[in-house]
Amino acid sequence: MSDSRQEAAAVEQSPQQHQRARIAGWLMALTFVTSIPAALILYDPVLNDTDYILGAGDDTRVTLGALLEIFLMIGNVGTAVVMFPILRRYSETLSLSYVASRTIEATIIGVGAISLLSVVTLRDDLAASIGADGTSLDVAGRTLVAIHDWTFLFGPGFCVGVNGILLGWLMYRTGLMPPRLAMLGVIGGPLIFVSAIAVLFGAYEQDGPHALFSVPEFLFEAAFAIYLIVKGFGPSPILDDTRYAGGGGGSLRPRRLRRRWHEVGLHGPAPRSLPHQQDPAAAGSQVQGRAAVQPRRLPRRALPRGEPSRSPAVPACFSDADAPTLR
Repeated sequence: MSDSRQEAAAVEQSPQQHQRARIAGWLMALTFVTSIPAALILYDPVLNDTDYILGAGDDTRVTLGALLEIFLMIGNVGTAVVMFPILRRYSETLSLSYVASRTIEATIIGVGAISLLSVVTLRDDLAASIGADGTSLDVAGRTLVAIHDWTFLFGPGFCVGVNGILLGWLMYRTGLMPPRLAMLGVIGGPLIFVSAIAVLFGAYEQDGPHALFSVPEFLFEAAFAIYLIVKGFGPSPILDDTRYAGGGGGSLRPRRLRRRWHEVGLHGPAPRSLPHQQDPAAAGSQVQGRAAVQPRRLPRRALPRGEPSRSPAVPACFSDADAPTLR
């Protein structure tokens, strides 16, 4: 952050910015409401019952869980998109990276939901025709469940860690939420990311210590949602719309006052204006002044009487019709 931004006074949020903060808070809260029931309750039969694809199961629960994850994807991307016009005033690179990370996380979540819906489709369409010997179908079901487990690691594991680092740092540096709450994201993001690496290399399972390392990031996102819904943005210099081009939408760089050189007096004389930008009388006086200092032309050499004037030679490539125009 530049010195001018650090020295700028904190500005209270406008009604439009307060509304934007509440929308971002509710979208973050939507991710809690949709992710927890889907992962812990609705997907339990297909994830923990190894014979689910061969027997009778509750398809409605799995389908409802996939529907909740659709709203989860909307909440993930929506939170980043709503925050982008404000956060880009501090760093457009970091704010755009946050939008990209949220989008990748939503894509991975969608892949996991599709894999579980594929298990339901296989059970409904092929379980009756295969009969008792459903070894191949059981292998296919286990494969799809394994795909969902890995997407759960890459989405709510790696991507959530990146989200926590980016959003926590942006909220901490801008002052849009209390620093102690923002530091939960700065600390929790790396913790969950490193823990996901440990799970990737088989150090422990996702339902083991990895859940404990996820607590700081969980608290940060919960604090983000509650604080923005209740209070909105905290006082911050980036909330000053008059300092940024584009008004409420915002821009990366603050608007600078334009002053002429001759008003500042630090860069020499004022730049010369064009003739059409000058006063007609002043322009005429300048033309007369330039005419007065024109260098005196030497007189042409007098030719003897009867000697014709010598015209410049006409190149052979020109026709006779072009010759008079060259003289």
